[in-house]
This record gives sequence, C-alpha cells and structure tokens, in this order.
Amino acid sequence: MGLEKKYGKLRKGIEQPYLDDFTAMCGKDTVLSKKPELLMIHFIELDDAKHHYGTDSPEINKVLIRMDERIGKIIEAVREAGIFEETVFLVLGDHGQKNVRYKVRLNQLLKEEGLIYEEKGKMLWRAYIQSTGGSAYLHLKENDEEAKLRVLQILLKAAEEKNLGIERIYTREDLEHFHAFLVSGYMLEAKTGYCFDDSLTGPLVTDLEKENRKYATYGYSPEKPEYQCGFVVSGNCIKKEYQLGEIQMVDIAPTIAAILGIDFGPCDGRALDEIFRINKKA
Repeated sequence: MGLEKKYGKLRKGIEQPYLDDFTAMCGKDTVLSKKPELLMIHFIELDDAKHHYGTDSPEINKVLIRMDERIGKIIEAVREAGIFEETVFLVLGDHGQKNVRYKVRLNQLLKEEGLIYEEKGKMLWRAYIQSTGGSAYLHLKENDEEAKLRVLQILLKAAEEKNLGIERIYTREDLEHFHAFLVSGYMLEAKTGYCFDDSLTGPLVTDLEKENRKYATYGYSPEKPEYQCGFVVSGNCIKKEYQLGEIQMVDIAPTIAAILGIDFGPCDGRALDEIFRINKKA
C-alpha cells in the first residue's frame, strides 16, 4: 500500500507503458529500502505488445528499449544500495510467442452437435474445449462415454480439415509424458499460424490478415521450432560470456535455489551448475 501511495500516480489502470514503469519504481524502492535476499519482478509490456502487434513489428523494438531502461533502473538501485557485488541478476522470458493468422472456434462444432446447449437461459455442456492459445483442452462431463465418443469423431473429422488448424490430438498418456495438466478428455495442438478461441459467436475461422490485424500468442508445444525465449544471468559467481545453449523453463527455480544456497529437493528441472565459477554444491 505504501508503494501504491508513492508511485500509483504513474499508472493509468493497467495501461502500458505506465504499468511497467510503476512496477520498475516499486522494484527500485524495494531494493533501496529492503535490500531483499530475493526479488522477483514481472514486466509484462513485451508480452502485451506481441499479443497486439505480432512478434516482429516496429512496436516491439520500442518496447525492448523501455524494458532495457527499466532493468537499468533496478541495476542502478542495486549499486546504490551497496549490494551489487553480492547480487546475481537473472533476466528471462516465461514463454515464447508465435505469430497467428487464423483464430479457430472449435466449440462451435460442439454446439452444432448439441454438446454445448442452452437450457432455461443458461449455457450448459456435456463437452467443451478450453483454449490456451496454441493448444486447447477438451473437458468432458464425468462418466459421459457417449459424449466422449461423439466428440472424438468430431475432432478427428475436424483434424482432416486443413483450415481448422489442428496439428495433433494428444491422449491422456501423451499429457502424462509432457507433465501437462491432466483432463478427462484430450488436448489439441494448433498448427503454426493458427490458435484456438473459446468463443461460441463469430465465424468458425477468422483470417486476421484479411482484417489487417496483427496477433501473436503462446500455449504451443515446447517442441515447436522458433518458440523459445531468452535467458541471461550475471554476477560475480557466474562465468562470463558462457553460452548455455538450450535449457528448460523448469531449470530456473532450482538454479535460483542453488544461488541462494537452498536445497530445492526433487523437481522436474535441474540446477544449471555449469554457469557457476565455483561449484555451488562444494
């Protein structure tokens, strides 16, 4: 509340770039006043901009400059606080994004087949598809085997239609392999250039290019090409100019734990011990 009182005037609701400017000032103030052992800051303007303009528009470069300035303010605060020599900086994205041309509303197919329906003014379902952008979860009413069989037939037929953008249908066993959220039905993977949308209104497929709209999103399989994000780590205990190559998102938390000297315990990822000038486990 104190930070809101001091810097809230910088914001205009959640509008950017003001929201991230507010967050940067809160981060700077926290470093100077608290000298925290761990500070995690989430800047979101770059994510917002990619959603609205695509991944390769001129607007993205402008946002990157502002992001650089905000990180610079945090680094300056660390120096001013006198804790620069003992501080490790990690700068990373939490996911990549891919440009989208087509939005596909598969729930409309289920509605046409009566699996999503209106009753007494309420929308009800026996099956529905929950979009996560580049993929979508199929939810089924418990013990409704007839709905499950009908939906699978609908989706297999839809997957044969090139314009509906279904690249793959994952089974529950596939989801266990990927450590993904387990659902009662299946999960769909969108082709590159496509994404899924939950809406029951509008056309089945929207061509954003014809509407002169740019858009990008996430939620695709991590095995998709050109779907990575950046990771930079720096500090006195970190090797300089060391090239990590490809790492996994689940490696970040155990690496932070290693920096802090915390035993993280069993997890899907691993500590990136190769980045340290001195073995942190020694």
